[in-house]
Amino acid sequence: AAFIKRAQEDPREDEAHILGLHLEGPFISHAKCGVHPKNYISEIDLEYAEQLLRVGDIKIMTIAPELDGAIDLIKLLIDRGVVVSLGHSDATAAQAHAGFDAGASTVTHLFNAMSKDGGLAEVARERDDVMIQMIVDDIHVPRELVAEIIEQVGNRFILTNDAVAAAGLGDGSYSFGEMDIVVASHQARRTDGTLAGGVATLDYSLQILADIGVDQKSALASVTTRPLALLN
Repeated sequence: AAFIKRAQEDPREDEAHILGLHLEGPFISHAKCGVHPKNYISEIDLEYAEQLLRVGDIKIMTIAPELDGAIDLIKLLIDRGVVVSLGHSDATAAQAHAGFDAGASTVTHLFNAMSKDGGLAEVARERDDVMIQMIVDDIHVPRELVAEIIEQVGNRFILTNDAVAAAGLGDGSYSFGEMDIVVASHQARRTDGTLAGGVATLDYSLQILADIGVDQKSALASVTTRPLALLN
């Protein structure tokens, strides 16, 4: 966190400006954790959440709404000015609605680390008050489904590449936290084959949107003004 703060306060001319931190966890589902180390996943603890918020400039937190205490956590985070995103979740439709009704306003990488049909993915698509974050890299979500979702949700779509540290470095073996990952064929996977985030750059993702016929103005908004609006 200290390193990120230094980079945030004194960026070089060729660096993107860091607008804040996104904590994807630790209050997420064990069943839908992806490559998140299970020993760091936590039951909801409001005191622990307060400690996390003191670590740095937290702008957004991803939680699973089905966990005990999720509604109280959502209200706490919103009171602290943190945007709440639902993800890494095995929530039912009712649990997803409860999370959004409590103030969560977006979903983390639609379809990934959640049930593909029903539950959180379906509720997020249906609700007009939810911003849809989706990974566009030809790996996490097929192009045909990307096009279908964008047509359905319109200006609620936010493009993400879910980039990990190996993004842009090419094929090879890399360290990712406490695990080893292998990058090959434009995808990063843990050694057991589990997807480990994205390695596509945003310009690659934007080219995919252009290829499937997404209007350029809308595509650019999905990586600029819409995420800015989400973060207030």
